Amino acid sequence: MTDEQKLQTIIHSLQEFPLRDIKLINQQTNPEFPLATFILCSCFLDQMSGFRYNNNNVGYRYKQFIIDYMPQYDAEKIYRDIRCRLVHNYSTTKFFSLTRHDPRHLHWYVTIVILSATHFILDIENAFQQFSNDILKDPKAKRNAIAWYDKYNILQMGANLSSLI
Repeated sequence: MTDEQKLQTIIHSLQEFPLRDIKLINQQTNPEFPLATFILCSCFLDQMSGFRYNNNNVGYRYKQFIIDYMPQYDAEKIYRDIRCRLVHNYSTTKFFSLTRHDPRHLHWYVTIVILSATHFILDIENAFQQFSNDILKDPKAKRNAIAWYDKYNILQMGANLSSLI
């Protein structure tokens, strides 16, 4: 596989698996409390950050991705509450109120920030578009993505099936 094919595979796989699943799950009517959506969003951010920075320090790369692609968010709080607490402990601190469609996304309510899954997904989609552009055009981002792909590969539907037949 050429480097260009690897980059196209990364973009296609990220768009057709995690991003698609995130959007589909958020469209479901139940449950109203979108824990699965936020967990998948965090995993998607984690995955993109690996390809973007090719760095095994998860905390560094995850927060850097938020800083570079989603600067409207507090990278430390998203990392701590969504990536660490929610994904690994199924809990959060009292900083975020996780909602599904609240139009008050990122607004403060006393000491809590409202985090709407629907709006968060839109911001992640924008970050994905910028990320995709960067790994295609920025030489360092391209090298990082290819190196991460060579090291960890990426999920592809039926990719290894032909070798089993």
